[in-house]
Amino acid sequence: AIKEVYRDAEVTDRIVRKLESLKAIAAGRGARLIMLASYDFLIVENRDTSLLEWPAQAAAKAGIEFIDLMSAFGEAQMRCGLYSNPDHPGPLGHRIIAQKIMERLQTLAR
Repeated sequence: AIKEVYRDAEVTDRIVRKLESLKAIAAGRGARLIMLASYDFLIVENRDTSLLEWPAQAAAKAGIEFIDLMSAFGEAQMRCGLYSNPDHPGPLGHRIIAQKIMERLQTLAR
């Protein structure tokens, strides 16, 4: 059901417009908006990353940097400490998020 929502062009266009608005607000404050694709326990556990395509495309349409955290979580899914519960990352999960953000920021700084 959720995949169908994101295939709806009207929904996508509305979200892209919202992202563009947020980007403009950030730029007006001297900042750059970066979008993080949050992880989802069930998507990672089922190794279904097809939902990643939509946020990446929406971010690209809005001209926003995109960091794919779900793939990073998928790569580390068997490690202890990845999740503290199905809705929140554990210590390892937070480390992975920080690492991915730092990698992107270092790339942008070059």
